[in-house]
Amino acid sequence: MKPALRNSLLSAFPQLFDNNFFGTSFFQDNDIPAVNVREEADHFQLEVIAPGMKKEDFKLAMNDGTLTVSAETKSESEEKKDSYRRKEYSYKSFSRTFNLPEGLETDTAQANYADGVLKIDLKKKVAIPKPETKLIPID
Repeated sequence: MKPALRNSLLSAFPQLFDNNFFGTSFFQDNDIPAVNVREEADHFQLEVIAPGMKKEDFKLAMNDGTLTVSAETKSESEEKKDSYRRKEYSYKSFSRTFNLPEGLETDTAQANYADGVLKIDLKKKVAIPKPETKLIPID
């Protein structure tokens, strides 16, 4: 093949020669889902974006000022035809740990998984106002 023809073919198909073939990298290290954290006046809400999972796949643990969100999913499929047999396995897992601010009611934490989003609600403790300093008159 002439060098000019080879170079024109390479320039016509650059996506075949990088790490992003068909929109996915061969060496992906970003299988950790995105997390949105929102602070409201009375609570924090975390939204873990994890489509394709079931609520049974998740594990939430609070310990010593941290919240750990982890998930694990396994699947297996088998297909048999007259002349071939195919069996595939899939395994995905992730774990994220968040340092929690002080002043949360850890006993009232709630979580809900729907439409590919795990929502975790963490209520803030109601602040008890400090009593005002009272001056005592001296007689």
